[in-house]
Amino acid sequence: MNDHIARELAQLCQRIAGGSTGRAIADRGRVSAASGGDLVFAPGEDWLAEVTPERYAAIPLADAGEGGQRAAASAPVWTAMHASVLQLCAARFVAHTQPPAANAILCSRQAYRIVEGQLQCDEDAREDRRVEALLMPYAASPEPFAEQLRARMCAYRDLHGAAPTLLYLQNRGVVAVGETAAAVVHATALAEERAQILLATMSLGGPHYVGPGATARNSPPRPPRPWLVASRAGPRRG
Repeated sequence: MNDHIARELAQLCQRIAGGSTGRAIADRGRVSAASGGDLVFAPGEDWLAEVTPERYAAIPLADAGEGGQRAAASAPVWTAMHASVLQLCAARFVAHTQPPAANAILCSRQAYRIVEGQLQCDEDAREDRRVEALLMPYAASPEPFAEQLRARMCAYRDLHGAAPTLLYLQNRGVVAVGETAAAVVHATALAEERAQILLATMSLGGPHYVGPGATARNSPPRPPRPWLVASRAGPRRG
């Protein structure tokens, strides 16, 4: 196993947990990488701030993915999902975390809202904020879930021309994929930022979407209140 990759993964865990910035995105999760035909992973779900390079092991990526036999006895069932995601996205790093705001929405009856529309005017205009996202419905068993996820990702890729790099898993958290560790941190942070904004709008009547298709998603506007119109017009003159 490449020790450099193990160190990068441990540093990635620290960044998501806020170790280098003091701003935690998530406390717990699983982080893996593709390296030289292997899947480098840490067995179990960890407190990300406590992960060290020594925790990581490696198995052939082909054995971990769909149809593989998970050659190492220590490889958990979720390695199939990590391997499939890395292969489909042709990426190096994947992080499956549970950011609090995103997880709250994904565990609610309105999980669909997290990918329903554009919330900020510059969300799609800025290149550094452009993230392909997919919502995956809940499935009880991890192994059929990995197969269903792969099928949905392939359908998404065929429709949009690119595989999603951000996966919202209902009742399971957020999966971010990237060529670099920094890209994974960035996508995870954007997912949590969007979720925090969305949660706040729900206490104020719900989100007001912008961008293409927003009119169909937004509720009809309320008629102006007479007192509000009068106050904007200024005081009456006798």
